[in-house]
Amino acid sequence: MAGPDVPRALRVELETALLAEFGARAIYGDLERITRDDELRRVLARMVEEEGDQLAGLRGLMAGLGLRPRRRSLRRRALAWLFARTAWFAGVPFVLRTCVTAEDKASRWYGHFAEYFASCGERDRAELCHHLSVTKARHSQLLDTWARNTPRG
Repeated sequence: MAGPDVPRALRVELETALLAEFGARAIYGDLERITRDDELRRVLARMVEEEGDQLAGLRGLMAGLGLRPRRRSLRRRALAWLFARTAWFAGVPFVLRTCVTAEDKASRWYGHFAEYFASCGERDRAELCHHLSVTKARHSQLLDTWARNTPRG
């Protein structure tokens, strides 16, 4: 399966997932810079690194399918910057809860991609997507814990 053989729906969903990864990496970096909690700052820094790995994996998957994944999204970068600033008046837990929802959704996307590739006999691609799904699920759980236990102010 490559290039024109990639179903349009899969191509669109992979591109959407890529944009979501750009947004996740940007928001975690922005939150890392504005949060006052040193431990949360370290967690977010690690997540920024992991999002870089997620991006590399997804971009590699897309390139292997003959697609041309973008390298960045200035719109996602700008929106993440603005969204991170909502923590100033809505509180960090609000932003984290929104990120939990996004990570959970991305985990399900990657799970569906893994199922699709497995059904096509594409074992390596299925395993990569499973790994991406597990990472997103872990991010969701981690952020949920922080959202529940971080004071608003």
